[in-house]
Formats: sequence, C-alpha cells, structure tokens
Amino acid sequence: MKRFLAFWLFLLAAFAQVETTTSITGTVADQMGAVFPGALVKLTNQNTGAVRQTSSSGEGVYSFQSLQAGRYTIVISAPGFKTTTITDRVVETAQPAHVARHNLYFDASRDAAGLRPLAQRLQ
Repeated sequence: MKRFLAFWLFLLAAFAQVETTTSITGTVADQMGAVFPGALVKLTNQNTGAVRQTSSSGEGVYSFQSLQAGRYTIVISAPGFKTTTITDRVVETAQPAHVARHNLYFDASRDAAGLRPLAQRLQ
C-alpha cells in the first residue's frame, strides 16, 4: 500500500511542475527574401535590461530559449545592411513567440564591406 501511495504522489508531483519560461524564435532574410545566415541578433529585456545575443543560423533562424516573460527589444544587424529594430515584443510564460521574417536591406551609404560611409572612402 505504501508503494502504491508513493507512486501516486510521484505522479502528482510530476504533473504539478509548471513551466516558468518562454522563448522567441525568428528568421532573418535579405531584401530579396533569401535567408540570411550570420546576422547578429541582440535581445534586450525592457523590464530588467538583461541582454542576450546570437547569430542567425545557416537557415537564417535565430532562437532565444529560457526567457522570462516580459517585453523585449530585438535588434538585427549585419555589415553593409541597415539595422532592423523591433520594440515592445511581449512574450508570455509557456507561450513561445515566433517573430515574423525580418528583412535586412542593403545600406547604400556604406561601401561593400560596410566598414565606413562610401563618401569617406572616396575622399
């Protein structure tokens, strides 16, 4: 009888665990819609100021796991491209968020390497 009771208590405890985190996943593409690997993606929790960063994968995908619920800012950048900023992205506990595809656009004011403005390079 004690084993039977212990078994049911174990099952009850296992089902009582509550998920306390969430995640944000998205895809980065270039201006033509092709996936963009290697873009820097920075995530800032607007409530706490905590910052995390990653790079988009070979498929253009980025993912932040084990996040606190809250309001986030996402900044996506790559050399030679304009920076994209998404603010006030709210995520809830146990409800993973998939952010729509972000397109990076070529920054015509910079040279091909994106290191300095083209006008400065021509001087």
